[in-house]
Amino acid sequence: MAGLVALVGAQRPKRRTSADKIGNMFNDPKLYEKLAANPKTSAYLADPEFMAKLQRIAKYPSAMGPEMGDPRFLEVMSVLLGIDLSMGAPPGGDPASSAQQKAQEDEEMPDVLPSSRPPAPETKEPELEPEPETEDEEVITAKKAKAEADAEKQLGTENYKKRQFDAAIEHYSKAWDLHKDITYLTNLSAAKFEKGDYSGSIAACEEAIEEGRKVLADFKLIAKAYGRIGSSYEKMGDLPKAIENYQRSLTEHRTPEILAKLKAAEKAQTKAEKDAYINPEEAEKARLNGAEHFKNAQWVG
Repeated sequence: MAGLVALVGAQRPKRRTSADKIGNMFNDPKLYEKLAANPKTSAYLADPEFMAKLQRIAKYPSAMGPEMGDPRFLEVMSVLLGIDLSMGAPPGGDPASSAQQKAQEDEEMPDVLPSSRPPAPETKEPELEPEPETEDEEVITAKKAKAEADAEKQLGTENYKKRQFDAAIEHYSKAWDLHKDITYLTNLSAAKFEKGDYSGSIAACEEAIEEGRKVLADFKLIAKAYGRIGSSYEKMGDLPKAIENYQRSLTEHRTPEILAKLKAAEKAQTKAEKDAYINPEEAEKARLNGAEHFKNAQWVG
């Protein structure tokens, strides 16, 4: 019987703990790609200490508790889960630190034991030896690509200020090819707009919005892209589409500049609609008819 119990216990599958699930999340093969694509977390790739923490948690999920005091881990988990974890935080508090504080309180509260029973001896968990802070090849490659992309962006900005828009467009395009940061696309759209390529500017902004939604980009960047789309349509003489995109921009983030552009476009559209009712042929007929009545002394007519 004892042998049968041992056999059944050996065959029983091990339950997955929450720590195991967190470990799997940090072992996502696209972890660094997702972090590099998000403007809020891309800068973390340049911090060797933070990257070592990520690698340590991926290997030892149970060691995550002490690291939850670092608010950067909340942003990393937001990117991995595709949701904004900070929305559920209590007013004026850090959700990560609150979770850590609650975990510590639960951990430090001992069970209430009967007075006749001696307290159980404290068991100390073995301390994990820190892993050497080494960067893997994927992190090194991502950091190198980001640095090269920023250098191309700088060259693009220098040419943009000199009004050398073709050169600026070339450098901004190279920056986007090296590293997927949507600010490169919004800069690219600005250069195309100044060049007079309004269709190209719209296409760059639409790509920036699409890519930005995937990585939960800052809503201000999305609003900026919609605003430039509206300006491009206004330059092309399409006031209805200009008004539509100005309104979308204000929905994402309200700025005085876009609000002023919206009001001006709506006023111009109203005038255009009124002017559309003017018919020169009918006006000439009415003038001739009035002249005929005047000759015949038909003053009312």
